[in-house]
Amino acid sequence: MLKLFGAIYVLAAPTLMGVLIVALLTMNRFDSIQILIAAVVGAALAVPVAALITKKIAAPRRLA
Repeated sequence: MLKLFGAIYVLAAPTLMGVLIVALLTMNRFDSIQILIAAVVGAALAVPVAALITKKIAAPRRLA
């Protein structure tokens, strides 16, 4: 399960980081400190997102 979490985190972290950085750039905030903070926040937000997706994928499914 840890390998699945790692694989999902590797995909989710840059995606969330990019979304937050693009949001900053569209608001005309070009300060490097703010961009760095957005990247760190995106990486931190990716942890619970990856955990949630991992649980959804790894959960056994009932067939109807």
